[in-house]
Amino acid sequence: MVDRCGGVVVDEAEVDGLILRHEAVPDEVRPELSGHFHPKLRLRVRGRSVSRRCFVASACKLILPAFGALTGGLDAAHPEIVRAVGRGAEALIPVEDRLLRFRLAA
Repeated sequence: MVDRCGGVVVDEAEVDGLILRHEAVPDEVRPELSGHFHPKLRLRVRGRSVSRRCFVASACKLILPAFGALTGGLDAAHPEIVRAVGRGAEALIPVEDRLLRFRLAA
């Protein structure tokens, strides 16, 4: 399929060994970067519910958060995200000069 901008639309692409695709494939063992789920981490902090967009990472997968203001977000620990990335995944939230890491599933 040809894109209106002159490019070619593909289901996935491999760039220097990194697989780029819209939705993570659970049994993929190569390094993979995807989106689709728009993960958010929801926590209770000092009695308040806090929600922040986050990356979800495992040993070979990284799911990107949504960057738009009007996009939704699936809880980072949702079973579909855990199924896609596997056990041992973490939610990653960049904050100023640090990266906060939260384990999602054992």
